[in-house]
Amino acid sequence: MNLSRRDLLKSTALGMSAVGISGCMSVGDGKESINLTKKNDISLKFMIEPTYLRFQGTPYEVGRQQGEQMRHMIRYTWRRVRRRFYEWDIRKLNLLTERLVDETSKRFPEEIEEIQGIAEGAGLDFEQIFLINRHLGYDVDCCCLAFQKSTLGVIAGGNLDDDPIYFLRDAVITGQYRTIAVTWPGTIGCGQGINEHGLGMVGTTALPQYTKEASKPSFLTDKFSSPQRVLRNCKTVAEAIEFMKRPDIAGHGNLLFVDAGNNVALVEKYKQTFVSVRYPDEDGFLYAVNNLLSEVTTKTRREKMESRNKDRIIAFEKYGKQIKKNKHVTLEIMKEILRDTYRNESDWSICNYRAYMSTILIPSRREFLVINGPANLGEYIRYSLR
Repeated sequence: MNLSRRDLLKSTALGMSAVGISGCMSVGDGKESINLTKKNDISLKFMIEPTYLRFQGTPYEVGRQQGEQMRHMIRYTWRRVRRRFYEWDIRKLNLLTERLVDETSKRFPEEIEEIQGIAEGAGLDFEQIFLINRHLGYDVDCCCLAFQKSTLGVIAGGNLDDDPIYFLRDAVITGQYRTIAVTWPGTIGCGQGINEHGLGMVGTTALPQYTKEASKPSFLTDKFSSPQRVLRNCKTVAEAIEFMKRPDIAGHGNLLFVDAGNNVALVEKYKQTFVSVRYPDEDGFLYAVNNLLSEVTTKTRREKMESRNKDRIIAFEKYGKQIKKNKHVTLEIMKEILRDTYRNESDWSICNYRAYMSTILIPSRREFLVINGPANLGEYIRYSLR
């Protein structure tokens, strides 16, 4: 490894304005529709497509394609991530990076090939792209849910409420299942997605608060790579659970899996610490916020939760009671829940103003519905793996 202090500090010479960044992120026609229904009543619906890119080939070829097509945004991502290392001793950083690369090469050599392709395509050093993949992480406020008894079979949805720039990666990699997933420029991991067999995943970041943490080998900083590994290699929820139970596979909190066989389960795991597997209630409803809810089993523990998570739990439970009264849960009900938004400080809500993408998975149809922004401000765009 040969990462220098200069590599951390030097400019990547993007030459992009805010307009340039925005332009890179929308391949659609940026349609907007304004409906003037009453005097002083304006309903604005944004219909802006997210960046969608299709890659196909060997791991290296897929990485190279991403690097070339997302070159500017990957370099922008590095500028954001590199600030995390300004205070590091550069010799210790190089030693750690070398050890992480060695461990990844032994466990997932195809990922090293893909990262190498991204680096060469984007014109960055391998070490820079590797660090993006191992240390990408932001303050998050996400949520996710699933219905097992909808009119479409099992469906899942989630709002990604952190602030990186997302794009949709549709990848067919030699020897792996085709996947379409929400991801970050320069990475091989994903936040939410579905594969050709109908196995889908949404999730939230959460830290164990009461479970004794397992010892964590240094290579288990690859927690955002694990969801993509599951989608590329597993067909069913049962397979996904067994994969995530492996001690050498890291988690980033809550991973909610659904499949075409109408199965649902939520794996609670952070890095190497496996906490629990949760399943839907008797009405087929399952959800997660930024806590590991199997740990919140007493009133005292619940009172210690962050107010935003307590409020969203109240909102989810409100919808859960409504669901029990309805014989059929529809796609529109899922959209309504994901669009549930703050109206004033006393409201309980699920979506918030920081949401940067909203998704819905329909495993039986192999479909992925996406809004590039807060769910309450957009129309879902449908993508299919069939």
